Amino acid sequence: MTPSSQFTVSVGYPKDIATNFVGVPTDLDAASLYGDSGNAYFFKGDEYWRYDVRKSRVEHTLPMAIRVGWPGIGPPVDAAFQSSNGRQYFFSGDRYYRPENNSYPLDSASNWLECSNGDHGMGWIDVDDDRELCSLTTECISGIFDTITRTSDGNTYAFKGGLVAQLTEDGTGIVSGYPKPICAVFPGLPSNLDASILYPSGKSYFYKGDKYWRTTGTTVDSNYPRDIARGFLGVPINIDAALLYGDSGIAYFFKGKDYWRYNLRDQTVNHIFPLKIRDGWNGIDTHVDAAFQWSDGRQYFFNRGMYWKYNATGNRAEDGYPLPVTSSWLGCQEGDSEIDWTDVCEPDLCTARLASRCLSGKTDAITHILTGVSMGNIFAFRGSMVTKLTPATGDIVSGYPKPICSVFPGLPAGIDAALTWKDTGKTYFFKGNLCYRFSTFRLDKGYPRTISEEFPGVPNDIDAAVVTGESGNQYTYFFKDNGFYKYDRTTASVPLGYPQFIRTEWPGLPDDIDSAVQWINGWTYLFKDDQFYRWDYIKQKVARRYPRPTGSVWFGCKPLDEVNNCWVPQCF
Repeated sequence: MTPSSQFTVSVGYPKDIATNFVGVPTDLDAASLYGDSGNAYFFKGDEYWRYDVRKSRVEHTLPMAIRVGWPGIGPPVDAAFQSSNGRQYFFSGDRYYRPENNSYPLDSASNWLECSNGDHGMGWIDVDDDRELCSLTTECISGIFDTITRTSDGNTYAFKGGLVAQLTEDGTGIVSGYPKPICAVFPGLPSNLDASILYPSGKSYFYKGDKYWRTTGTTVDSNYPRDIARGFLGVPINIDAALLYGDSGIAYFFKGKDYWRYNLRDQTVNHIFPLKIRDGWNGIDTHVDAAFQWSDGRQYFFNRGMYWKYNATGNRAEDGYPLPVTSSWLGCQEGDSEIDWTDVCEPDLCTARLASRCLSGKTDAITHILTGVSMGNIFAFRGSMVTKLTPATGDIVSGYPKPICSVFPGLPAGIDAALTWKDTGKTYFFKGNLCYRFSTFRLDKGYPRTISEEFPGVPNDIDAAVVTGESGNQYTYFFKDNGFYKYDRTTASVPLGYPQFIRTEWPGLPDDIDSAVQWINGWTYLFKDDQFYRWDYIKQKVARRYPRPTGSVWFGCKPLDEVNNCWVPQCF
């Protein structure tokens, strides 16, 4: 039986909820009839509405809290229905409930989806999909981008906003795992590029505003960016596209309806330029968003999701063009839905944008950085991601987590520890045998340095670092495995007798601390797995009622929130 013959939408639908279900809110989570009472129940967030089907209205005392009217169920209620046996079932997360039955909740997968004990639960996006986690399924990213270029390693990259996508070698799809943040692939390149070009020398040039950057492969060369006005005499700023033309040593720059011809050897623009694009490029009678010369030696022009292949011999666009970028370059199939590049950051699976915005409490490092905000900001790190917390409430700041490289340029992923000295405002990050010193978000000149140079006596591969409340800024404590080191800033050394055991000098704390931070109130907090401890430096022991869950206290998680174990970037 085909879906079309099994389910048929009645003529005249859809209709507005507001006019047909007066008093019922939009963006509902669930709805269900209740027996033969003639009542329907609608659920949204932690509230519910009772709707009289006969009178077509919501009861005036509603909404009410789900926990009051339906004790023991959710919230939230993700789905609900009345079965053919007249029973009501409510679903929340991976559990389901029956009202007034104390044997619930039960596991949805094993009771409704024929899963067996030991089966690995997976997101629906995974079914029949052998691609990477969080990959696209039948969605296809937009064919509109800022620039496209090849690099000296033979790879082709398309750029859009803060993201870059590597294209497959044959130019018919996107390499698995892309798009990625530009800063993760081309460290030092900005977002929102204007244009790019690959020189015969193998150097790639990227343009934005009045600046340009030169790269070797994906690495930005030293002493860049530079001024376009000085490096490309006669070429305008804020260009739209750039293009190499065969082996002629000529590059073309496009802006608006005009273009400029630039001689790479003489580093000059011919005096007759600019000229109109339509006069010099037959068949390209449009604004050019991006252009490049591909590995086949042909020139390609892109505009608003369409592209042209140019015939240099005939000096015209080839017949049959333009064609859609999505099907030819991005591997899209007929019927695929087109989404914006930033939507790739919001897959159904493994995303930080859960309704609860609840992140796993396990961190690599956490530190209080003195920013322009009066109390500064707390930054927590995990893998390649960083999230920012508001000091007053501990809530996650909108737009986070983000890639570390987009917030702290020059800082690698997977750091071991972090600490901030309040008197200097300097923040130190540690990874392996190196330390990176930052002035707020800028890596200081001369860094990274080895830990042994910067902190004599402190070992490599530390677990956590913190300044405690009683020491002012004199002592910094470094934790590694089951021991710790006390570093004296006044002597720039670790006193004799260290390391010492954590369990003897920090009673109540576990070994293998993950991270630590001195909060704005002077208290020192130490983290292990998904729990944290507050150190009472007056009594020299862990404070009462600790450890506590990191997720609920620091990341705003609620008891029934789903915890997300992979920190995925919010789009930027």
